[in-house]
Amino acid sequence: MYLEGRGTTLFEEEKIRFSKPNVPLLRGKGYSCVDMHFHTRYSDGSSRVDTVKKKLKKRQIGVAITDHNEIKGSVKLIRSNGKLLVIPGIELSSSEGSHYLFYFNNVGDMQHFYKSHIIPAKDIHPHFALKISTDELLDLAQDYNCLTSVAHPYLPNFFGVLKNIRRGYVSKDVIKRFDAVEVINGNLLEKMNLKSVKMAYDLNKSYTGGTDGHVTRALGKVLTCAHAETPEAFLDEIRRKRNIVVGKESMLISKTWPTVLATRHNLRHQFNGYWHYKAKHWNERFVKYHARQIRETLSALKEKI
Repeated sequence: MYLEGRGTTLFEEEKIRFSKPNVPLLRGKGYSCVDMHFHTRYSDGSSRVDTVKKKLKKRQIGVAITDHNEIKGSVKLIRSNGKLLVIPGIELSSSEGSHYLFYFNNVGDMQHFYKSHIIPAKDIHPHFALKISTDELLDLAQDYNCLTSVAHPYLPNFFGVLKNIRRGYVSKDVIKRFDAVEVINGNLLEKMNLKSVKMAYDLNKSYTGGTDGHVTRALGKVLTCAHAETPEAFLDEIRRKRNIVVGKESMLISKTWPTVLATRHNLRHQFNGYWHYKAKHWNERFVKYHARQIRETLSALKEKI
C-alpha cells in the first residue's frame, strides 16, 4: 500500500527523506538547507529574531520566518543578515481559516504585497483569519514573484485546508492552484505527512518542508535543500522540483511543551485583542444607553412643560 511502503518516485529518488538532517553532509554535496516554516515572537512563537540568527549561524542553515499574517520578523532578519540564506515569507490565514505559506523572491515584493493586501484585510485579532478568501489570495499572488505552498494540509482542524474542503468552505480544486505542498511538517504525525506526500505526488506539485517551529530548539529539524545561494534561485529550484526535503516529526512530548509555551504567548495577544474589542463594544453600549436615557429624560421634561 502507498502509505505503508512509501513506494513513490519521490521516495525512490530520495526527494523526500523522513530522517534527521545531516547538515554537514548535505552542505558537502553543495546543498543550501532552509527551514521553510518557522515562527517568532512577532506572531505566536516564543523566539526572538536575534536568537534565531545565532542558531542559524551555529547550524549553518537558512530559514523562512513565516509568522501569521505578519512580516516584521522576516524583514528584521533579512535587514540584519550577513551571509545567511533567508527566504522572505509569511503564513497567511484565509477567511475560511486555512493556512498557506507564501514565499517571495525578494523582500521588496513581500513588503508591497503585505502593505497593499494583508494589512487592510486584518481583523480584530491580527494573527487569525483575514478578510480574504483562499482564491482571492492566490489571485493577488499572481502579480508577484511568489511561490505558494499549502501548509499542513492534513492538520485535523480548520487550519488544514482538507478539513475546510470537506466542510464545503473551500473548493476541492483549490489545491491545484498552488505551486507546492508542505510534505513534512515537524508538528504533524508521520501518517499525516505521508498523506501530504501523496497529495504532492498525485497532483504533480512541488514540495516544501519545515518544522513549523514555535521555539528556537525546534529550528532546523525539517529542512528544504537545494543547490542555490539566493532566495530567487532557491525558490526556482523548488518550482522545478530539483530540491529535497529532509526531516523528522517531533516526539509527542517535544510537540506538547513548545505548544504550551507558544500558546501562552499567543493567548496574551488574543486576550489583549479580545479585551480591546470588548472595551470598544462596552463603550459603544455605554454611549447608546446614556443617549437613550438623555432622550427619555428630555421627552419627560417636555411633557411636563
